[in-house]
Amino acid sequence: MADKTALYILWEETAGGKPRYYISFLDGQAVPHEVEVSYAVFQEMGDFVKKERNLQRWTERHVEQSQLSETTLHKRALKPPDNVEDTVLTNLYNQ
Repeated sequence: MADKTALYILWEETAGGKPRYYISFLDGQAVPHEVEVSYAVFQEMGDFVKKERNLQRWTERHVEQSQLSETTLHKRALKPPDNVEDTVLTNLYNQ
């Protein structure tokens, strides 16, 4: 579950047929630490990573859309609206 932007790294090792769970991180003074944790803590941290990722993706989908200009939104539309001149000419031609 390593991520370049993550503040910690989760990993699992098997020693003597028994799984061991670890978390490594840097403290406030940039000193690296590796801590063995229980399976329950390991699972909770994994769930936290997923929830955090989903929240980030939700933010990217929804907040980014609200910050777009009107011009950019029209460019992204499936069929952008015709300008006034084209609409008038089309209506005159169809009469």
